[in-house]
Amino acid sequence: LGRRDECLALRRENYEAGAEAVADGVVSIKAHLTHAIEYCESLNRVDNAAAKAFMRDQDLIARVTSEFGEDHPTTHGCLHTYAFTLIGDPRRRCPDDDLAEATAIFVDIARKWRRRLGAAHPQAEMMQEGAKILQARIAFNGVLDELLAAA
Repeated sequence: LGRRDECLALRRENYEAGAEAVADGVVSIKAHLTHAIEYCESLNRVDNAAAKAFMRDQDLIARVTSEFGEDHPTTHGCLHTYAFTLIGDPRRRCPDDDLAEATAIFVDIARKWRRRLGAAHPQAEMMQEGAKILQARIAFNGVLDELLAAA
């Protein structure tokens, strides 16, 4: 619909207002962290590097894990969002370290979801397929760039 920038600005406002509201005791830290994840998801669609920096600067994974617990769906969602910030644009070469970290996140979440939801659950299957795609991407990371450079 062409309103991505407007959505991003609103999510940023929610996140920033939430910090003040948490300090005032009006909003829970859990709600504020959820806004942070949503903001990062929107930011990642517009500026991948900024989304990755935001998650790292805010120490979002550690904060979410501390507040919700390691096996909470919100923590898994935060990790999933972070993995997507690491991957970046799938049409471009991804730094090997970022790709390996994103793959490890997908594999870990897939394992947890299979254990909790069952191997046939759609979300568990989705994460497992995502892990397989990332493992394949590791094998072919940068191959297209190399082929185009050689042509």
